[in-house]
Amino acid sequence: MQKRLPLITAFLAVLVSPCQSVSALPEEEEIVKVEFQVLSIDGTIRDLSYLTGDGTLSPLVAFDGSRSFTYEYEGPPFLRIYPDDAVAGTPPKAVVDLKDVAKKSLLLIFPQDDGEISVVLIPDGEDVHPLGSYRFFNLTGSPVAVVANDSRHMLKPMSDYLVEVFPENSDESTCRIRVAIEEEGTWKMLYANTWIGSSDSRFLAIIKNEDDGKVIIRRIRDTI
Repeated sequence: MQKRLPLITAFLAVLVSPCQSVSALPEEEEIVKVEFQVLSIDGTIRDLSYLTGDGTLSPLVAFDGSRSFTYEYEGPPFLRIYPDDAVAGTPPKAVVDLKDVAKKSLLLIFPQDDGEISVVLIPDGEDVHPLGSYRFFNLTGSPVAVVANDSRHMLKPMSDYLVEVFPENSDESTCRIRVAIEEEGTWKMLYANTWIGSSDSRFLAIIKNEDDGKVIIRRIRDTI
């Protein structure tokens, strides 16, 4: 069974605003309360911090292929991420819009070659990613087709899709996965393999570009 996730948008874009520094934050009347975890798929990142609701900087760690503990944020509806050595006047590396986001969210962080970061915030929790499923993310700039057994779905750039392949109490343990990508008007087979899973586990499947331009799929066993 496949279904679209009820995302507010396919992904919530990150707004980077160099004019907003640690010492010069706009006053916000609206207060939001969000729980989030952090995940990196390009190496562990330990040199970040975020501005808490009370105006102090707190460490933010993104482990490679493994979720962080849960961060609890209550404050203005923008999560501002800084280098861990930020001082007054330091601009944020990213500002994440928290308006209308799910109460539980997952923050994906991708380091860039120039030392900057890209951030994607997505709804999280068992209601949007249940056990027995694969959650595909197309983080490339091209359309991608995903075939799970005999079911097919098209993913636009920067979108995701949930494939429920191992229902509760199911005896199934394998799923044939094929992924193709459109490049310059031509579809190219990107990946074909059989994945093993079960009704008591779930996976993230990240489709992304490497630094050399190659498109890869990284599969991460996820927990709840």
